[in-house]
Amino acid sequence: VWENNIGFFAKSKNSDALIRDFQHKIENGKRNIELLNKKLDMIEDML
Repeated sequence: VWENNIGFFAKSKNSDALIRDFQHKIENGKRNIELLNKKLDMIEDML
């Protein structure tokens, strides 16, 4: 959802920092999802 909404920020110095912050949060979220999916796969393999 955040990726879709990033385009709505106006171009300015303040918005650039805000966009970078959200991009960082998006990347962290993607990495967390990937890690959780791997953990879930490991659990399913053990069952």
